[in-house]
Amino acid sequence: MHGYNQGLSVLLDMISSYTPDLLFLQEHWLTPHNMIKFNNDFPDFHVFSCSTMESCVELGPLAGRLGALQFWLRKIYYLLVSVLMFWNVWLL
Repeated sequence: MHGYNQGLSVLLDMISSYTPDLLFLQEHWLTPHNMIKFNNDFPDFHVFSCSTMESCVELGPLAGRLGALQFWLRKIYYLLVSVLMFWNVWLL
């Protein structure tokens, strides 16, 4: 994705064109405080995130490659699956 603002239009186009039920996303580069943007902009999905940004933000200025991974599940399927968090990793 290489940044939220750069990838937002691509995500909107992809979701409207393909209507995925499950989506995996990496490299959104958002700090934990800003990850709420996905929930606000994509209300039909539950968004589960893990990010290296959490520890990097605490250390000072951001530099280097900062990774992040998310999976999105369409809300109509949320009650049909079990989602577990295991050592900061989401399992579906």
